[in-house]
Parts: sequence; structure tokens; C-alpha cells
Amino acid sequence: MDAAPADYLSVRRNRGIDAYKLKAGMILQSCSGRNLGPAVIVDRYLEQFLIGDDMLRIEIADENLRYYTLAFLKSSLAQALLRQGKTGSVIDHISIMHVASIQIPLLSGIEFRAVSGAMRDACELKEKARLTLADAEMQYEASLPALNRMIPMASGWTIKSRKLTGRLDAASYDPLVSKVRKALLDAGGKPVKEVADALKTPGRYKRYYVSREHGTPILSGTQLLQHTPINLQFLAPRAVSNPKIFELKDGWIAYQAEGRAEETLGLPIVVSPDRRGWFANNHVGRLVPKAGVSGGWLYTALRTPHCQTQIKSLASGSVVDSTFPSDMETVILPPTAPGFEWSRVDEAWRDFAQVSNLENKSVRLLEKHLSEPELRLT
Repeated sequence: MDAAPADYLSVRRNRGIDAYKLKAGMILQSCSGRNLGPAVIVDRYLEQFLIGDDMLRIEIADENLRYYTLAFLKSSLAQALLRQGKTGSVIDHISIMHVASIQIPLLSGIEFRAVSGAMRDACELKEKARLTLADAEMQYEASLPALNRMIPMASGWTIKSRKLTGRLDAASYDPLVSKVRKALLDAGGKPVKEVADALKTPGRYKRYYVSREHGTPILSGTQLLQHTPINLQFLAPRAVSNPKIFELKDGWIAYQAEGRAEETLGLPIVVSPDRRGWFANNHVGRLVPKAGVSGGWLYTALRTPHCQTQIKSLASGSVVDSTFPSDMETVILPPTAPGFEWSRVDEAWRDFAQVSNLENKSVRLLEKHLSEPELRLT
């Protein structure tokens, strides 16, 4: 999906920073963690990020072979081979030597080109969608009031007792938040509750997980932001008495409602058509745009630092931060920016659905040919 930086690394204090830079065309394979997930390819959007040593870089000069290899690494066969060589106790690891030693079965002729071509189309469409979303966010944010903290946070702040609410934590009284809310209201902004209905599932579900063909995919808050959900579970029909409570609909805005405020809490996505009817658990919040409200605008507005600052200040909790529908409804959104083509944001999210279809097509073709009794290899 549309990626967000986990943090920012100092250029001046990291002399070897070039070693962490990404280059378009690299294949990245996770080599550390509890879920050694599918590989990804670096495009022009991901090129702007740095990444640590928990990802292996694979460089292949031949483009056709590069996309074919990516399809193979996403296949169930490759995933089994990768996990076969894992080591570690709490955290799993795989080595460069192990990954380099995996043999890739090469199909011949038409089959090879079909697998490689479908994966190439998927990667190019994903790059286009990501760049579209990034460009829309940059243009929209540039039209908003500046977000400047006049006094360093380390200096602290004071507040009159009559302005205290039921909250005693300092973050909820951050003067920057008050400043942002006033600036947005003065510019014609409005609270979320005027443009969308905020929802969240009322409770837990019975964890009756089954195989893909017998259940409904259910997303956690973390998986919500992943284009290919890692360790996706499928919920049995008997696990929930009212499926509608957990069901997602395309065009809705969903966000991680529980997690860490300093990380991805409150970061939104648009539910794409390929996830229509999927479930999301009780850690995921939903926003249903009202009639005539652009989902592309609502998504982009919530991504701005102006809204993210508000959402994170509203989070409560000790170890795990939480937000509630009543919190989200009070967030002040920036004005809609008349003349802005929000339809292209909606189209980008529809493209993500097509990306999933193309990736699945590529992997299915590969797995189908590899399972044939008379396999033709080059």
C-alpha cells in the first residue's frame, strides 16, 4: 500500500548511510522476524526510503528474469524453501548464503513470459498508484496552513484548570493541537462527524481459524497497511454471530485504532474492491463517508500531519494506545480544496485491487506449471 516512514535517519551522523539506500529494480526479501514474508521490488516510490539490515537485497540485471524471480519468491514453494533454512529462537533469521543457494526452476518460452509479464504489469501499476497518492498528498498539504511548533516540546506548557477535561495526560493538551484545530476551522475545515460515520466493532470474536477455502479473511490493524497481508488468517462462519459487524465495504476508510501513537496508529487506508466482504478485527476503526463525500479527499485529509497530530493526541492507554469512534469524530479536517481531482486518489486505490489480481495471476500460473507432471524447464 502507500508506505509511510517509520522514522527519519540523520544524514550527518551516519557516514555509511549510502549502504541503506534503495535502488529501483532491487528485490527485497525479509530475512529477520517472526514472519519471513513475501518479497517486494523497489520502485521509484520506495527508492526514497532507507531500509536496515533486516532485508536482503537481490539484484538481477535481466528484467524479465527479475520479475519471474519475484513471482517465484512469492510462491508457496519458495516460501517453504526460505523457511526451511531459518534459525533463531524468539526471532527467526535466514542468511544470505541460504537465500543465494535456493534454485529457481525456470519455465520455458510462453510460460516464462506469461509469469514474468503479469508480475511486471503488477509492479508498474503499483508504482503508478503509489506515486499518484504521494503527489496528491504533497499538493494538498502544500495548500494548508503551516504546521509549526512555536515553543520546543521539551520546554513543556501550562494550561488553566478551567480548560481541563476528563484527561490528565499532557499530550491531549498539546498547544500545537489547539493551534492546528483553530487554523483548520478558520480555513473552512470541519469535524469528521459532519462528513463520515465512525464505526468500530463492539467486541472480540471466537478465534476459529480455518483454511482459505472455508473462511473469510480477517485483517488486524497492522495487516491493514500491508498490500500482501503477512500471516493472514481466515475466520470460520461459526466464529461470529453477526458477520456485518466485522465486514468491510469498498470505499470505506479504515485505520489502526489500537497500537502505538508514535507509530502507525490512526494511519488510514481506503478499502479497495478486492477486500470487499473481508473482515477486520476489533483493533480496526472504520469511517463511512456520507453521501456526496469523496473518499479520496477524506483519506488524503486524514493522512496530513494536521490530522495525524490530532489523532495521536487523542489516543489513550498505558502499554497500548487506543482511539475510539467518538475521538475520531472530533478531528478537524482541512477544507476540500475545490478543483482538486480527488477521483484520481480513488482510482489509485482501485488500481491496488488490480495489482493484487495481477500478482495472484502471476503466482498461480507459476505454481500451476511447476505442479505439472511433465514439467518443461530451461
